[in-house]
Amino acid sequence: HFVSQYVIQVPQVQIVEYKGQQIIMDIFEALSADPERLLPIHTKELWQSATSDSGKMRVIADYISAMTDGHAQKLHRQLFSSIVL
Repeated sequence: HFVSQYVIQVPQVQIVEYKGQQIIMDIFEALSADPERLLPIHTKELWQSATSDSGKMRVIADYISAMTDGHAQKLHRQLFSSIVL
């Protein structure tokens, strides 16, 4: 109870948690909207070989779940930053 109340539920921690969730949701929406263009080659091949929509979504979810925080943040910047890379 102590950890939950004084560490996990602290607003600063919740803000970081929210930002991480938003990054993951944004990436998932972008990749599932245009997987042929945005997925890396190996993941795209897995996506193409999936036989159902849920299988295709699972490939994208698995790809994202294997990302480190740093990789997810970098990909999010590449996809959504207004700065041309």
